[in-house]
Amino acid sequence: MRRYLTLKTPDEANIGDSDFIVSFNSPKRIYWDTLILLMAMWNCIETPLSLAFGATEGLMVIVIINYVIDLFFYFDIMVAFRTSILTYDG
Repeated sequence: MRRYLTLKTPDEANIGDSDFIVSFNSPKRIYWDTLILLMAMWNCIETPLSLAFGATEGLMVIVIINYVIDLFFYFDIMVAFRTSILTYDG
């Protein structure tokens, strides 16, 4: 018999037992992933431009933005380790 993935609410999946586990389908997690995606798109555009044309030389604002984005990426690694997963068992 074939098993299908079923989405459970955080209560059904016992995710609410820990304060440090983030549900994979929570609105906050979806917002966070969207923010990280936008930052990754910024890096995809800004990095080649700065390497090819030196566009960021002398612009301290761009350098600060890149450092802040890097900090968000480091924090995202920690958030990813604390995110629930969906298995075939539910």
